[in-house]
Amino acid sequence: MGFVLFYGDWAWLAAERELKLAIELRPNFPTSHHWYAEYLSAMGRHEEAIAEIKRAQKLDPLSPLLFAIGGEIYLLAHRYDEAIEQCQKGLDLDPNYFLAMDNMGGGYVGKRMYSEAAAKYAMANQVQGISNSTGQAVAYALTGKRGEALTILRRLQEPSHRSELDSLMAARLYLALGMKKELLDWLERAYEEHEAYVPLWNAHPAFDPLRSEPRFQNLIRRMNFPQ
Repeated sequence: MGFVLFYGDWAWLAAERELKLAIELRPNFPTSHHWYAEYLSAMGRHEEAIAEIKRAQKLDPLSPLLFAIGGEIYLLAHRYDEAIEQCQKGLDLDPNYFLAMDNMGGGYVGKRMYSEAAAKYAMANQVQGISNSTGQAVAYALTGKRGEALTILRRLQEPSHRSELDSLMAARLYLALGMKKELLDWLERAYEEHEAYVPLWNAHPAFDPLRSEPRFQNLIRRMNFPQ
């Protein structure tokens, strides 16, 4: 219920109430701590989020998922070295765990280590059996390979591939290509369509270049995040 209220309904206070109740009813269930950590990150409560994901990892120390999510939690806190370290722990548990590779790529983007990011995104593509991805396009754009990035973007804009372009990666890609207006148009559509990752806009570093943009500020206001 907490997960649905958070990602589905954007009912922030009700979501927190249900997530905390889930933890109260079963304190040793790692998934509740995992989802509560994501919620806290989206609300900008990063130290609390880190504490929750650490609790989840302590309860299930052999889960590559929880370390990949740990990477995301540190990424949202703009703590990129620790994000990369978390993802590496996930890969130590499962060398083919693509989510850890993908989030590690995000950590390298945050550190502006674009060649390393490109390598991680390429590895994530390989284990998923796909030839390119939004992450790969971001890395291309940031390393000056604009033509290759635009080729992937055109493919992702086709109706059959629309679901592959989520708002987090779209932000990175359009901004890397210098296409701010197109990005803001895309975000308006993602907001109207209730796209899954919209709650993370409040904290994700991919949106830092948009914080002063009136259109983006208006989107955040319309989401009514708690103060």
